[in-house]
Amino acid sequence: MLDAIEIIHEGVEMQAVHSNGFVYSVYTFLTMTIACDIDVTFFPYDTQTCLIVFDPLSGFEDQYKIEFANDSLPLIAYKENDQWELITPAVNRMKTIRHVPEFPNAKQATTELKLKRRHLFYTIFIICPTIILYLLSGLTFMLPVDSGEKVSFAVTILLAQIVSFGTLSNIFPASSKNLPILAYLVLIATFHTSLVCLASVFCKY
Repeated sequence: MLDAIEIIHEGVEMQAVHSNGFVYSVYTFLTMTIACDIDVTFFPYDTQTCLIVFDPLSGFEDQYKIEFANDSLPLIAYKENDQWELITPAVNRMKTIRHVPEFPNAKQATTELKLKRRHLFYTIFIICPTIILYLLSGLTFMLPVDSGEKVSFAVTILLAQIVSFGTLSNIFPASSKNLPILAYLVLIATFHTSLVCLASVFCKY
């Protein structure tokens, strides 16, 4: 659902008032910034749904009517974003919200936006390095014990994994309600690398 809204600009080019009280607005536009609740469980391969609700709070259908001109949101002024991809079409829906005997047909207008995160950046800079470090940690047991590099190699991989984990904490969305599954996988990989480092020390002695 719509969580926050900030109106940046509002303007009306022309309005026509008819004798029956009907007011027709032409080229009315509203520029605003909205924020929606998101579920980052499947980050960075997540798809978010944002509902923009227009609710008649100060009157009912006998005073004015809220309705969409089209079933889908026009994307004339839409600009591509480098982090999100808009799944078209953006659907417009109307539904009855108040079951009051005096106003049985009060309507609520809802626009549903579906956004898909572009995951290429996160795949290259998060997932691939984590997998590479995790696989390298397994090479620790392939080094000869008498080479003297077994422990140092394990410690180097562990430090690289910890530094990577600290860096990823700044990239992951800050949310304690829905922690990404990828964060758990990185945490498990770091813990496993720590066990490999400890096993290398004990195997030496």
